[in-house]
Amino acid sequence: MNLHLLRTAPGISVYYDRCNDWLFIEWEGELTLRTVQLASLELARCVLERPYARVLNSNLLATSASWDMSPWLACEVLPYLRLAGIDHLAWVRPQALRGQYMVNALMSRLPGLAVALFDDMEQAVTWLTRHRPPATASGPPPMHSPTTQAQLAEITQGMARKLRP
Repeated sequence: MNLHLLRTAPGISVYYDRCNDWLFIEWEGELTLRTVQLASLELARCVLERPYARVLNSNLLATSASWDMSPWLACEVLPYLRLAGIDHLAWVRPQALRGQYMVNALMSRLPGLAVALFDDMEQAVTWLTRHRPPATASGPPPMHSPTTQAQLAEITQGMARKLRP
């Protein structure tokens, strides 16, 4: 992978993988509701800049996750992944059994996406590589339509207002 760091916050680092043309999200440490909320805001800001059809989401470095983050993600983040342009999501589960249960519970909230769960990074990368979108002409990456961009901006601003201390 050829990673370019886009954003970072406690609990998350978001990269663009230039070689594979996908977003790589690496979660780490203790994932509390507040940590996940602020990390999700940074992620939303990334997809405002451009759409990413494929996402590699890794929870391998996550050490714990609070139960209250799952309902928040289900209501405030997951419904908008498709709008953001995400088609394929490879999700590498955490090693802890509790974390795996939470990921499995969230999977049912991802209609319209091709999602696959993995226990290791290599399998996830292989699966996501097979789902490369059709080649496009060289040039700048495609942008969201003005309507979609406005919707995503409104959602992101709303999230930021709700998360102010």
